[in-house]
Amino acid sequence: EPETSPNPPTHSLTLLSRADKWCNFHPSVSQSQGCDYDRWNGNRKYTVGVGERFGVSCWSVGKVVSGNNKWDYIPGWGCWISAHWTNNGCE
Repeated sequence: EPETSPNPPTHSLTLLSRADKWCNFHPSVSQSQGCDYDRWNGNRKYTVGVGERFGVSCWSVGKVVSGNNKWDYIPGWGCWISAHWTNNGCE
């Protein structure tokens, strides 16, 4: 079962390997990016700041962002973020 918090407390990090993948932005990302309600329409639900870490439970195909059509789902926030922004191997 996925983590319910995008930033789980330290004591729950031991469960992360059984749940979400621990992700952050790719090193080249220098500003906040959107986490959207879905993978297609760009309706922003949450703005993810540079340096924030978040749990990703799965990925799916969606709208192409700079040549990348993969989107990662963040269950703790209930939104999708383009894999163009996330670190390699996040999906």
